[in-house]
Amino acid sequence: PPPPPAGLKETGKTDNSIDISWEKPKGHSAFDIDGYMVSYKTEAETQYNNQNISAISGVLNAVLTGLESDTIYEITVHAYNNDGEGDKLKIQVRTEKPDDSRTCESQQCPGNSTCKQLTADTISCPCNDGYYYDGVSCKEFIVIKVAVTLEEEFTEELKNTSSPVYQELERYITVELYETFKDTPNFQEVVVLGFRI
Repeated sequence: PPPPPAGLKETGKTDNSIDISWEKPKGHSAFDIDGYMVSYKTEAETQYNNQNISAISGVLNAVLTGLESDTIYEITVHAYNNDGEGDKLKIQVRTEKPDDSRTCESQQCPGNSTCKQLTADTISCPCNDGYYYDGVSCKEFIVIKVAVTLEEEFTEELKNTSSPVYQELERYITVELYETFKDTPNFQEVVVLGFRI
């Protein structure tokens, strides 16, 4: 059988893959090599996963994928030919820890807000109901309810929030009250709840 390959090493890794490379066995011209067998497993596994690479391809590297994160893998490579399998070259490589720097599990949203995962690496921390963002943190709304008496004839349309009459009056009151209170410290918004007789 052929001797073991030389220089087996890890050339790159992520949280779910390991790249390895090796060199042809020393004195390889004196014998035939049909291919290389790459085998890998975790310390907990009893059976190796195998990847066969033909010598004809000239490939002297492999990418092991679908691995577990932050886990040590035992990786072996041996050459083989018609006479059998050569001795194995072995290394151990630990995969990277997952990049969870921007997940709801790893990030604490400030008080009175709830974490929402927007994409794999993007989160948002909208304020909970009853709170608003003041540029630094979520503050509780202080709701001041006021009743405004209008010199308007009350019609059935003012009971329907979808009617043009309701929306016109709602817009007018909102603008007027906003202009009145906009310079008040911590003022946020005006909400019209409805009209009644």
